[in-house]
Amino acid sequence: MYAKRPELFASGQTPSWASDKLATAESRKAKITPADALRETRTGMDEFGRWLRDQIRHGLSQFDAHSPTGLEAMANRLIDAHVPAIAEEIRALASKVAPRKGAPPDNWPEILTQEFGRFYLLTQAWNKFDFLSPAEQNDLVQACMNPAVRPTSSTESAESIEDSWLVLGRRFEAYGRMWVRRTWLLGQESGRFALSESLISDRRVPTADLVTGTAVTGPFRFAPSTLGAYGSFDAESATTQAAVRVKHSDESTQLTAKEAEFLSHLTRNPWLPAWPVVLNQVRLQYDDQHARWLLIDTDQRAVPLINAKDSGWYLLAHSKGEPLNLFAEWSAEGLNLVSVLVDEGWRDLIVWGGRI
Repeated sequence: MYAKRPELFASGQTPSWASDKLATAESRKAKITPADALRETRTGMDEFGRWLRDQIRHGLSQFDAHSPTGLEAMANRLIDAHVPAIAEEIRALASKVAPRKGAPPDNWPEILTQEFGRFYLLTQAWNKFDFLSPAEQNDLVQACMNPAVRPTSSTESAESIEDSWLVLGRRFEAYGRMWVRRTWLLGQESGRFALSESLISDRRVPTADLVTGTAVTGPFRFAPSTLGAYGSFDAESATTQAAVRVKHSDESTQLTAKEAEFLSHLTRNPWLPAWPVVLNQVRLQYDDQHARWLLIDTDQRAVPLINAKDSGWYLLAHSKGEPLNLFAEWSAEGLNLVSVLVDEGWRDLIVWGGRI
């Protein structure tokens, strides 16, 4: 009705119940400081550790029958403790060991034990938070905490690198009602990867100052971490260039070498969710038997693609079966495609966590 006859509508005063609710939410948000959030996170992870010990003490033989309830309750508790990333992993674990449809997999005890072991290691790291180096502390914070309330990194220990940074691609991740735009860059002289995050709330997307396929010249300030990837630009000194035309590489990527690179980074940071990789001259193939997409190099080494349900067909049609140059995040489960190199430069594949 408004689209057809906007003159029928007039602006009125905000109802008191709506004003009170908004004021309460804003007041609570303003009261939460990074120090308070860090304290709540440490308390929540301590409780999580006790919960994990209780599960092992009681035994896991019947866990698949009641796991959804217990895991969901703990995931909600971790949301309150500003640990949304781990909460999402717990919910994903519940769907693996006790799916809503069908029988649980035969190896559900192995899946559960492996994930519980990793979660428990994470809680022990939080117990020793004060004894960790600033880089290791930032690794924990980055892996767990809500981006809206993360403590800011010390500028004194930050590393700044001047370069022309090519914007390789962007991903969007959900944290409750908030989204985080993750933008990967590559220094054209230093060859170093950089990751910049932007917080998006209520689906209001801020203007993208880092556009895939362009380059930004200026100093990138890296936060202390064991991998040295997270950071941000100095807005006053960074300048955006026009789109960059990148030459297609004829050198084929060996997936075995990229896997070894990811595992090397994982040994330095066990909470690492994924690591960026540029993949040159690789092919896509659909695996009918397992209903999944595979990425294959010239040695016929194959790696499963996590997010190519629809974009796989798009890429196959675009490439006409020829090799592609792709940018992706390598994880323990496989590859998440982020962007593709076309004649005009790098182009995003993933928008709002969905698929083309």
